[in-house]
Amino acid sequence: MKRFVVGFIAVICATATASASNDFPTSDESALIRLICKPQDTKGATCLEAINFPRDVQADFPEEGTRCFVSIERSYPIMAENKHYIVAPYRTDCAGHPDLGGGSLLARRDKGGSLHFLGYWPGKRASDDDGEALAKHCAVLKRSAKDERLYCLSYYRSTGSAVSWLVSFGVRDGRLLSETSDLRLDKRALVAGSVDMGAYTFTCDDARGKSVYFRLSHLVRRHSSPALEFTMIYADVTTVRRACRPQQAWPLDVKGRPIVGAANVPATELHSGRFGFKPPIVFQLSDDGYHQ
Repeated sequence: MKRFVVGFIAVICATATASASNDFPTSDESALIRLICKPQDTKGATCLEAINFPRDVQADFPEEGTRCFVSIERSYPIMAENKHYIVAPYRTDCAGHPDLGGGSLLARRDKGGSLHFLGYWPGKRASDDDGEALAKHCAVLKRSAKDERLYCLSYYRSTGSAVSWLVSFGVRDGRLLSETSDLRLDKRALVAGSVDMGAYTFTCDDARGKSVYFRLSHLVRRHSSPALEFTMIYADVTTVRRACRPQQAWPLDVKGRPIVGAANVPATELHSGRFGFKPPIVFQLSDDGYHQ
């Protein structure tokens, strides 16, 4: 489900900006909440009724009306030449399973320290589930003087299952745009697997003829190059093909039931390395093996 809101939020105030040094606490989370929330509805980094929350998301929850509770979990500063972007994952009661219970807010801080709200992005959550340094979660690639793409690592955990992937945010002339972040390795699409109760699991139909990645981490921009770097734990095409042989037993879910059409990869058969990423191509920089 792809939804996005572009442009600045019109009903916030006439200027849609606020001074981080004078009007807000020093916390970026509280400052962001103030940009999307009326003072009487603000409690720390939580808004009891978010302003201009995406209408298509609200439509999935008609019983909630127009009131959407939004809570910011963490903020990630991203430096891009003269701009300072802020990406913040949020949770909300107005998001269903396809949106993973929330998404991300995107804002920009100008040279004077004022924050400008760019928009909501439901379902795309930049997060630090494993407690990595914030600088290793997000990076910016500049495509033109007025066109940039922000990339962030995202982690999601639910009922014993963990998934990580790369999400992207397009920004052009101060507007948030729809973007995709497909990954390709050796001219084949990379697909995401999950770590389920310590087992590395994927769906065979989705991964036919492809490599599967289970963990992305340590995202940075490559020096003097329009590309990114990250660490990836993955199973190559040969390993995926072997795991999907017909005689292999199906893995079990948390209730002990077989997951039809899925397969597990033993940790000893996984690879780990440092990879470059020049959208949408992933290229290997090093191969470190894999050690649990």
